[in-house]
Amino acid sequence: MKLVLRIITGIILLFTIGLTSYLGSYYFNSIIIITSCLCLYEILSIKKLNTSKIITTLSLTSIIILCISTTYIPTALFWKSPVVIITAIALILLQCYELKQKNLLLINYKIPSTIFSILQIGLSLPFAILIRQLPNGLYLTLLFISLCVLSDIAAYFTGKAIGKTPLNSVSPKKTWEGTIAGLLFSLLTCLILIKVTLLPFNLIYICIIIAILCPLGDLYESLNKRAFNTKDSSTLLPGHGGFYDRLDSYIFGLPIFYYGILLLERLS
Repeated sequence: MKLVLRIITGIILLFTIGLTSYLGSYYFNSIIIITSCLCLYEILSIKKLNTSKIITTLSLTSIIILCISTTYIPTALFWKSPVVIITAIALILLQCYELKQKNLLLINYKIPSTIFSILQIGLSLPFAILIRQLPNGLYLTLLFISLCVLSDIAAYFTGKAIGKTPLNSVSPKKTWEGTIAGLLFSLLTCLILIKVTLLPFNLIYICIIIAILCPLGDLYESLNKRAFNTKDSSTLLPGHGGFYDRLDSYIFGLPIFYYGILLLERLS
């Protein structure tokens, strides 16, 4: 029954994100703003940081402002500044370090942990809007989504079928067999999409990096849930858990994908 719910919910999610990606503009931006707010709220809930209505409201307002800032040329330029680039990459490296240490550094500090959670979402999911605004933005968006979704699907079903070697003690159910299958299957699909959509072939190098980052984002969410003894980030998505459960692998990859595209443009 859970698998059926998972499949049905997955189809609805894919249809929604596919349609709004195609429509772009207000429709896509609205979806990103809503999902960003839901993800942040779920993270605050996991960390028990949503007890103050004032802090929660300010946190969600910050996310909305960051998302909206990507839609106007003067403020969108802010996202290409060295400050944002360095901060976004530093956040990813810090999360990787916490994952390696299997310990959340700010777990006992309420305000710093709240700020970190805001930046974790605020300097990741809004990049989806920036990617959609690029030349060939629709194809690039669908390429990124396909990479993350197929990596997750292949890893899940391969892990269920033949997975025997645990990937990391943070999440014992994830296996090396599933992770490798997810990596290979998603990259093969990306090669096909790049060929069909006539996107630059050198995008495959960025896709390789994203395919590696996807499982790390998933593991980092598991580290958070394990630290606070939580199974799912919420119950909003039947068979999947919450929005953070579904988008955890996107969080590491979106900034790298965007800046990687900009770098390739400069080098070409």
